[in-house]
Amino acid sequence: MIYWMKGEKFIEELAGHIREGEIRLLKEHLGEKEVELTLIFDSVVEADLANYTCHVENRNGRKHASVLLRKKDNKEYDAYLSYTKVDQDTLDCDNPEEEQFALEILPDVLEKHYGYKLFIPERDLIPSGSKYFQILYLKH
Repeated sequence: MIYWMKGEKFIEELAGHIREGEIRLLKEHLGEKEVELTLIFDSVVEADLANYTCHVENRNGRKHASVLLRKKDNKEYDAYLSYTKVDQDTLDCDNPEEEQFALEILPDVLEKHYGYKLFIPERDLIPSGSKYFQILYLKH
């Protein structure tokens, strides 16, 4: 048996916009079955933001796992990058490793491969007199 609950209530007892999907067999090996039961929200209202627990029971015992549904943060960036800026006039090297790592390697890996949005001052701020104005970085 597998089922979802919100607090002490079964999903069937909740508003009609939350329901369980069909039980889906993921894999079976030596009589053991791995199944999936999706919790479906047709819409989300403030009252839905809570802890949901999936319970599974069989002849071997009981287990459960919980998920917390919460409101998405309205953040502009996932991380702010700070590093020591090297003055090229005082050094003999053309491209210091720390600056290359901060401006090239980190954005390439974190933004292009993992989808994070970094704030990098050299890229996302432009000076104008004594104030800085932010420009938006658009992903391709």
